Amino acid sequence: MDNNIYNSTLKKQSQALALIKAGLRTPLVHSLTGIPLRALRNQWKEIHGNEVLPGRLPMTVLSNLEKGQSPITLATAVAAFFALEKRNKDIPAAFLECWDIAKTFSIDTDINTVWYAIRDVKAGIVLWVECEECSAHYIKGDHKTTCACPFCGGVGHKYIKAAA
Repeated sequence: MDNNIYNSTLKKQSQALALIKAGLRTPLVHSLTGIPLRALRNQWKEIHGNEVLPGRLPMTVLSNLEKGQSPITLATAVAAFFALEKRNKDIPAAFLECWDIAKTFSIDTDINTVWYAIRDVKAGIVLWVECEECSAHYIKGDHKTTCACPFCGGVGHKYIKAAA
């Protein structure tokens, strides 16, 4: 086996293991690493001692924001991910590093919600805006809703095109 392929496979498996340990749902780990779902489910069971979490994945991150996830933590995580992804081009590695940053802000942050926030901003499902008062970037639901900046409370903002 070619060393590059071997190293790449080993890296993906290591990343998948770290993501599963952190609690990222197996379909999301699969989409990030390409490792087959069956293998990921087996790893989940070995690590967590139970079956993979059942249920549908949320349509957007907005439902998680409404349930109390910190908009400041999510905005910080999304901004960190964009910077890290631009720097090293390895999405799983950038996400793992971004997750480490998000955990320092709030122990209640859910890794799945952080991924949904990144996914939704990149896909344009939610808006990524910049506060006109403090220049912080944050997530906004749509063009119709007004929401104050979670950092300073300002209501003026401009829309930012997220890096896809």
